[in-house]
Amino acid sequence: MTHLDEGTSAGYAIGVVTRHTGLSPDVLRVWERRYGVVTPTRSAGGQRLYSATDIEKLRLLRRLVDGGHRIASIARLDHEALAALSREIEVTPAAAADTSASEHDIASLLDATASLDGAAIEGTLRRAALSLGAQTWVDTIVAPFLHQVGDRWHDGTLTPAHEHLATAGVREVLAWVVKSFGVAPDAPSILVATPAGELHELGAMMAAVIASGAGWRVHYLGPNVPAANLAEAARQLEVAALALSVVHSDHATGSVAEVKLLRRSLPATVAIIVGGTAANAAASEFTRAGARIAGDTMAFRAELADIMPVD
Repeated sequence: MTHLDEGTSAGYAIGVVTRHTGLSPDVLRVWERRYGVVTPTRSAGGQRLYSATDIEKLRLLRRLVDGGHRIASIARLDHEALAALSREIEVTPAAAADTSASEHDIASLLDATASLDGAAIEGTLRRAALSLGAQTWVDTIVAPFLHQVGDRWHDGTLTPAHEHLATAGVREVLAWVVKSFGVAPDAPSILVATPAGELHELGAMMAAVIASGAGWRVHYLGPNVPAANLAEAARQLEVAALALSVVHSDHATGSVAEVKLLRRSLPATVAIIVGGTAANAAASEFTRAGARIAGDTMAFRAELADIMPVD
């Protein structure tokens, strides 16, 4: 059992849970509402309070989901069953080798970026996608690689030319991965884009990969799409959801206004999910505008699972 010392006799606040499990409040909310993974009590002020047993179960669930299990399949298992499954995915030499391979791929990508070798960037990304599978590839290769490129650009190690070459390579391979997914004929549809004024589309493209892998039929419109055009496309395609990526905080106010227009234009049954750095910074504003917030890739997957029609 995890050692905890930040609680009271009544239980532990959600901030403690997020620190000890790595789950965001967004994921917790979806998992509790849709799957009933735990049932927290409430303080006199209405704050959710969790037991140490709740936290341990959530830690196990997080580990298993990271290991490839679907939350819908394991949410109702008891502690003993979850612990047994968790032991099956304990770090093995093969798993350690996979981690080492991912680190090697990222290092190769950074070397290729520094050398302005676009062909090597795309080749390494394609091989890693085929080896790891799209979902793991996004989390362990694409996101860390882009983060490190951004860091090196900011500290002057890489120039804007290097950054543009890296993002162009990622964009090309992300598009290839999305096209490679086969979807069921009756798969629900999702529209993915960035709102008007947001030109950076890599977050949206990663969202498209994640949604495709989760069984959605993805319609990708790219960056800088006004609300009126998004709403028109959503109605024509009869989508069940719309996912928007908002990266720059400078665009947050305008993006909130775009979401308000979308919410007024679309049926309440069409979910609007907003993710990205600016979405996290302006989460309350986007929520009031009628959007769901996906603070990270796990939260986005949880939102997709929450709105996925149930057979």
